[in-house]
Amino acid sequence: MIVTDIRDLFTIYGDFAEVEGAPTRCEDGYEFQNDIFFIKSSFFKHSSGVNRRSDTIKNISDHPVTITTVLSKFTINGGEYEVYTQYNEHISEGQGAWAPLVTGVYGQSDEIRTNQDVNPFVALYNTQNQRGLVFHLMAESMFEYRVCRDAEFLGPRLVRVEMGIKSDNFSYTLAPNEELRLPDTLFYTFKSKLDLDAYKLHRYSNELYKKPLPIIYNSWMSHFDLMSYDSLMEQLKRASAIGCEYFTVDAGWFGETQKWWDVVGDWVEPEDCGMCGRLSEFATQVREFGLKFGLWFEIERSSKFSRSICEHSEHYIIPSGQHAYINFASSEAVDYIYAKLKACIDKYGVELIKFDLNAPLRFDSTRHAFIDFYRGFIEFLSRIKREYPGIHLQCCASGGGRMSMSLVPYFDSFWASDNHGIYEQLDIFKSTLVRMPCSILEKWATIRSLEGFTPSYPVGSTEERILLSADCSWFRLEEANLEFIKNALCGGPIGVSCDLTQVSDTTLGALGDFICAYKAERELWQDSECHILCNTPTLTILQFNDKSFDKIRIFAFTDKYHQDNTIVFPITDGKSAYSITKTERHGAMCLDNVVMTSSELDESGVELCAWGLRQSYRMTLDKIK
Repeated sequence: MIVTDIRDLFTIYGDFAEVEGAPTRCEDGYEFQNDIFFIKSSFFKHSSGVNRRSDTIKNISDHPVTITTVLSKFTINGGEYEVYTQYNEHISEGQGAWAPLVTGVYGQSDEIRTNQDVNPFVALYNTQNQRGLVFHLMAESMFEYRVCRDAEFLGPRLVRVEMGIKSDNFSYTLAPNEELRLPDTLFYTFKSKLDLDAYKLHRYSNELYKKPLPIIYNSWMSHFDLMSYDSLMEQLKRASAIGCEYFTVDAGWFGETQKWWDVVGDWVEPEDCGMCGRLSEFATQVREFGLKFGLWFEIERSSKFSRSICEHSEHYIIPSGQHAYINFASSEAVDYIYAKLKACIDKYGVELIKFDLNAPLRFDSTRHAFIDFYRGFIEFLSRIKREYPGIHLQCCASGGGRMSMSLVPYFDSFWASDNHGIYEQLDIFKSTLVRMPCSILEKWATIRSLEGFTPSYPVGSTEERILLSADCSWFRLEEANLEFIKNALCGGPIGVSCDLTQVSDTTLGALGDFICAYKAERELWQDSECHILCNTPTLTILQFNDKSFDKIRIFAFTDKYHQDNTIVFPITDGKSAYSITKTERHGAMCLDNVVMTSSELDESGVELCAWGLRQSYRMTLDKIK
């Protein structure tokens, strides 16, 4: 970074003269003071290589001061740069691309779901020295980022990265001695354009926020909201048999009519439809089968037709349209909704909450870019964890709409997308792992068996095929073999959401064996870092390993008939020997106990099968001690 003026660290505008002048170096960063502000920028480097920047601005004058723009800035040497950004769409999250940095790039969020459109991160790659920098904004408000080239006449050529609170319609008044904490930024260098050296972020997050990695059954993709006590009991029996640890009842468990979307926010169980008042009884059954009970909530939102709005509208933000939102900026509103949630947790013995959010809130009438809203929401989550420390909080917002690093300390796992297609999930996972820890990104199996299928001419024996949802429902279907499904599920929490009565006993048994083996290596997956070794239109290769590289798991996924095999160069600790096993063409493990040193692996690699249309192959490397 280049720092000669406070303007190299911040962009600050308001009802005052431009903030400029030389900052002072301090023990952990930089400080600056004038007649109005005391500004501090602190930098902390983690052992993973991730740097964290924390910025504050304090009004030290004797009168209120209004700020209209306040962004953290990184000023770096000029050069020939490429820039990488990502955009989210529902069931198509993490759409990213590189582009030359010709003039500048701009992105902003437009609602309270921090990742519904633009993701709060950006990467720069210097094509001259083949090194890059990646920046993650810990978004706790509506945000924006800007990346631009900047040159003074006969002066230096620079590149400036600005990130922070969205400036559009922003106005924040600081009282005398009041301090504003800006969203933190994580940043680090990278060499690999394939994955931006995301293992650094994974290691950083794993060390600070180790997550439990559960096996979850969710009712939604079974019969959606057409649930009954008997149908859920059938799912429970099978979910227990394959080793699921949580059973979550999704949307539709509440409401006095079957139009549950009209009573979101009431959280009252119906007596004449759905579970017909038997939800507590079912929750007891879940526990008797050895699972923990989970429940879906859309806690921020309420329908305008709900009783909650009629009786307590003072606790809600009520824009035009059919949706209203709990005003998390109000402590009274937070107390109100917390009491409603707590009543459900205690009544049903809830041990997992799926927090969803399916509607946008775009305008903050206070012009604070929802800073106060986010602070209240985060305190709300913290309050749940303080009173129920063992509860699992699952983050969903129409899929990956708020899958942000800023929420990793508060949620235990993240619903990466509503898209349950196994191939689409793999693509979304690849693009998401560059900005989120892989160990908290859920993977979902939504499967059905097609038995008695005749695979080829001439007519011979029949076999089973596995069908999967290819979107967020069952409108589109795709087929995958079980080996591909199992390998694609590895790397984070595993979810199952389908009608298990439509899955054959053979496939259920194989899925149960896989889940059992996955649990046996849970410590590895909790501590996993992911490297993308190959990412082409025909072949994807992912490596998962623990921090010490004691265990390495490599998965190859083919997209089409392209080649018989490929040479894989695993990333190791650089000094040890490894025992290697791998799957061959028909899924059999090659147990010849091959041993190779790190230097041999780096020099010649290992041949791995890469044959077939949408096939998957696995290689395991275990350090010899």
